[in-house]
Amino acid sequence: MQDLKKTANTLHSLERKVLPLLEKYKDIQDLAKNSGLQEIEVNRALQWMEAKGIVILKSYENKVVKLDKNGLKYVKTGLPESIFSKALGKKAMSLEDIKKNSGLSDEETNVCVGLLKRKAMLDTVEGKNVRFKLNDNGIKSIGQKSVEERFIERLKIRDLELGKLTPEDKFAYDNLIRRKDIIKIHDEKIKTFELTDFGRELIKIKIDTNIIESLTHEIIVSDEWKKRNFRAYDIKANVPKITGGRFHPLQETINQVRRIFMDM
Repeated sequence: MQDLKKTANTLHSLERKVLPLLEKYKDIQDLAKNSGLQEIEVNRALQWMEAKGIVILKSYENKVVKLDKNGLKYVKTGLPESIFSKALGKKAMSLEDIKKNSGLSDEETNVCVGLLKRKAMLDTVEGKNVRFKLNDNGIKSIGQKSVEERFIERLKIRDLELGKLTPEDKFAYDNLIRRKDIIKIHDEKIKTFELTDFGRELIKIKIDTNIIESLTHEIIVSDEWKKRNFRAYDIKANVPKITGGRFHPLQETINQVRRIFMDM
């Protein structure tokens, strides 16, 4: 069995930030968010911890839902149907007036009419000129975020795995995937991790987060080194292999010519 305290003393500062969160969060994005680190730093810490036998890293291919270019726009402004409804309010308006008040394009306005009619929120007012008016359902929806808007707001925070969508998210996904450039599917390698028995025991130990990683002039002058612990280094840890280098072909030619003249 590995020595818990000895391993704890060798932990890098990145590992010390990530380690206490490993039981609570099982997603690398969540670890990054709650540790204050970048995802690349979390991945690096997990790789080091795998080498120490603290975690086991796994990866698999999966389909991930992401925001597309229109989705990135609508997550700031709201979906076109929400803008359409706000512009219309409780009035009856022609399509031209709605476009003028909402700032929507012809394509977006036409899509909104079809969507709101299917949701039983919009009525057509017959008369000399065709006008549209929100019914009671449509008026109640003004200012309320739709299932689709809540979905794209979640995608703004993080990408979602297609196979793990909640029923509500799946409903929103089915509605949005048919629309132009709002969401898209991306094949991605998903990384996960699993704590080992040793890792679970290590988490129970109080880990010093105020360690000295390297000795500097400032630390020596301020006597800070007397108040804090130094990180222990594992001289048996695996390190990248360094292979021999070689001269550039042009430099080799220059050297060869130089040797010829010197030999003469």
